[in-house]
Amino acid sequence: MNNNVKQKLESPCVRNCCLDEQDICLGCFRSVTEITQWALASDQTRRVFLKNIALRRTQRNSNHSKSVHILSPSPKGECRDEGK
Repeated sequence: MNNNVKQKLESPCVRNCCLDEQDICLGCFRSVTEITQWALASDQTRRVFLKNIALRRTQRNSNHSKSVHILSPSPKGECRDEGK
């Protein structure tokens, strides 16, 4: 690959798509707006998104204890509560 070609920042998507009550993906911690704008966003905008993601991930990890039920996608792509 040519070293002069700038590579875009890769999507943080981890293919574990499930939105919480605030429309934040529980897999990658992006908002719906960030998800839909990612493909057309500049690297500068993507860096802002990545900072938002890091803040959300830190906040979620500090607000949850081990007893919280984890939501994960079902084979049909629906969210399910694995604590049940």
